[in-house]
Amino acid sequence: MIEFLKPSNREIRKSIKDVDDSYNNDWDILAELCQNSVDAIRKKKARKRNYQN
Repeated sequence: MIEFLKPSNREIRKSIKDVDDSYNNDWDILAELCQNSVDAIRKKKARKRNYQN
């Protein structure tokens, strides 16, 4: 990777903190994980349907 494109540890920590701060309560993270799982299942099913056609 080109060195100037690589984020510093400080930038990575800030990004993680910003993501963590964006969740308003403890359940938000669980809801996000569930939604990501549903999206992945739907995407895989769509790919499977397209492959069979």
